[in-house]
Amino acid sequence: MGKLSLRTGRYALLVHFILWFLLFSQLLRIIFFIWQHGQVSLSIFHVIRTLLTGLFFDIGTIALISYPAVLYYTVFAGRWTGSLADRIIIWFFTALNVFILVFTFLAEITFWEEFRTRFNFIAVDYLIYTYEVIANIQESYPLPLLIVSVAAVTAMVLLFFHRSKAFAAAFARNTDIVKRVSILLLFTAAAS
Repeated sequence: MGKLSLRTGRYALLVHFILWFLLFSQLLRIIFFIWQHGQVSLSIFHVIRTLLTGLFFDIGTIALISYPAVLYYTVFAGRWTGSLADRIIIWFFTALNVFILVFTFLAEITFWEEFRTRFNFIAVDYLIYTYEVIANIQESYPLPLLIVSVAAVTAMVLLFFHRSKAFAAAFARNTDIVKRVSILLLFTAAAS
């Protein structure tokens, strides 16, 4: 049984995706720290505690977001790996997830700008009053430019994954059933 690495194996793309999410989430957290530097404790203890607490929640979040991919990799293996359908499914859902997360990072920045907090109950209210919120967003922000920007960042992330051979590894190699089930159980525990 070979070891799981960043560059080889069916899960290479998923590992890249997870690390990208964790890195961007921490960068966003650091940006918010800098943004509010006058209103937060900058003692090393508080900064480390905040970053580690955020990382803990980010791991749970990305485990939940990645769970469908892990389930897919666990169930669909063998001759299916690397087929045209496999390539379409993996490219499409990777692009969709990256697009949604980039959009969410951008939305969280604008939310922070207005409310000085991460997404919370106010964001849930926004989901309830969707029409008013969408009308307000259309009036306040240049949506076509934002969507093109999100698409451009998504394309750059996908290009990075492609150039780092993460897609090729996901299509070229199969992982044995013991490793696939172990990874599925690990993600099930993390997402719970």
